[in-house]
Amino acid sequence: MKKDLEEAANWIKSTTGSDEYTISPLRQEASTRSYYRITANDQSYILAIQSKEIPEQNFAASGSSAAKFLYAAKLLENNSVRVPEIFAFSEDLRFMLQEDLGDVTLDTHKGLDNRIVLEQALNQLSLIYSVDQDVLKAFTYDDLFKQTSNFLDIFKDRNVSLSKNEISSIHNLRKKLVELMMNQPFLPTHNDFERRNFIYYKEQIYIIDFQDINVGPMGMDLASLLYEHDFDYPENLINELLQKHCKRNGLGLDAKDADILIKQVLTHRSMRCVALLNDFNKQGKLLNRKDDIDKFIKRIHLGLSSLKFTCEIEVIEKLL
Repeated sequence: MKKDLEEAANWIKSTTGSDEYTISPLRQEASTRSYYRITANDQSYILAIQSKEIPEQNFAASGSSAAKFLYAAKLLENNSVRVPEIFAFSEDLRFMLQEDLGDVTLDTHKGLDNRIVLEQALNQLSLIYSVDQDVLKAFTYDDLFKQTSNFLDIFKDRNVSLSKNEISSIHNLRKKLVELMMNQPFLPTHNDFERRNFIYYKEQIYIIDFQDINVGPMGMDLASLLYEHDFDYPENLINELLQKHCKRNGLGLDAKDADILIKQVLTHRSMRCVALLNDFNKQGKLLNRKDDIDKFIKRIHLGLSSLKFTCEIEVIEKLL
């Protein structure tokens, strides 16, 4: 991290036009990027630094995280989605200077009315749907199936023994969920549409961490938003807003039918998150999110209960 900042120093000075600036770290998470607040010439910016530890030697190469971020930012901006403005970036894309929208992500700002959060987020999601699908990569069966490939590790790492039949039931569950998701309507999706990726600035929600925008199952972003692991929204509020969202976007579903699709994705997404966070935990990179593993396990249980997958529920309950 110190070496990254030393390498960024000359670029910061030339970009801001100031030899003097202040820098302070922002909340770091399990990511290949680190973020800092830069103040120069009485102007505040957010500096994003892409770690050199990731495999790409040429960070501007097609498919790199930074390149995807820039491309996605322009797509979303062109479709009126509220995202931070990007002021400058280095030639190799390791360093990026963005608009400073403050520190208030909506996972920390819990006093805001739930209706306001969900209505504004759903408005932004409707705009994301308007992105041209032809310029985005679409999820394949293999993409979605691989996302849960390490899920069974959580049982071993917690010393929870499973029979051959129970292991088989989890493998079958992974296949079944992906088959169900592949039959959903496919739409542009943020792919991590939850409160920690919303910044509340001047009474408006701005979307961040959007570099993985893709075309995927309709329930993907709705599951992240409406059944987020850290927040429990009233069922009547979810049903009301979901009904309006389906009608406004011509999805051809009522709230009840849409919720079934959402629960399919919720179960799969939560299994993916458990596997991912468990891997980070073993690598010592989980930082402040250790409690999230158990929260996602509870979301798996919720999804399975709604879908009435009785046998699989009994296996998951071994983790609770």
